[in-house]
Amino acid sequence: MRLYRYRKDLGRSDLYVLHHIRKGFRKMIEANRLQVMFAGECFEQLKLPAWRRVSPLRYELGTVKWRPVHITVIRNCDVKKIAEYLSFPKTNILNTLFSFSALPVAAAEQSGDIQKFKPDFVYKNIVCYAVVTQTVFR
Repeated sequence: MRLYRYRKDLGRSDLYVLHHIRKGFRKMIEANRLQVMFAGECFEQLKLPAWRRVSPLRYELGTVKWRPVHITVIRNCDVKKIAEYLSFPKTNILNTLFSFSALPVAAAEQSGDIQKFKPDFVYKNIVCYAVVTQTVFR
């Protein structure tokens, strides 16, 4: 079965959340409240999701694999600040970024209709998240 880089079944509500995530990132950067730990090529241990089309309007997680993309690494507390600024739960933000293939993860698996993934990793002794720069910082 063919694997796709991006899901094509995401609806208006997902785009709405992504729009507000982008807006939150921009506002936090303008206010100097976001500390970028690293910006550059994706690390080998971080992988992006590849999606499998089950039916015309339904995609499932196929696998995770490394792709050469530009990432921005931010701290866990900065993701919490963005979640508080937007009044969204942090899990909604992470799930939306993962659905748009904008959140590199260490590991992921599909369990029924639920995707389980481990998005955080330790970078310079600090728990961080990586986001794909071209998707989030437009």
